[in-house]
Amino acid sequence: MVQFMPNSLLAYGIDGDKDGVVDLSKPADAIPSAANFLKAHGWQKNKLKALTSYYGNPVGYPGIVLTYASLIAKDAQGFGECNSCTYKR
Repeated sequence: MVQFMPNSLLAYGIDGDKDGVVDLSKPADAIPSAANFLKAHGWQKNKLKALTSYYGNPVGYPGIVLTYASLIAKDAQGFGECNSCTYKR
């Protein structure tokens, strides 16, 4: 789930499903809102810097996000829809 501070939500939130509300629990709003934030913070020039703007620290999580993104990009077919997937704790 994407999260924003209130000021960031007002500045970067996008109503992707056009229902009049930016609801970050809905992928239709969350995905374009996150993309809008990252684009505004220089994603095209420096992905780590843009993620640091979001997470507040360049150490740890931003690097993990970039690593997973590169793995998904290499094997996009392996991350297709799963109709019978379950998650157990």
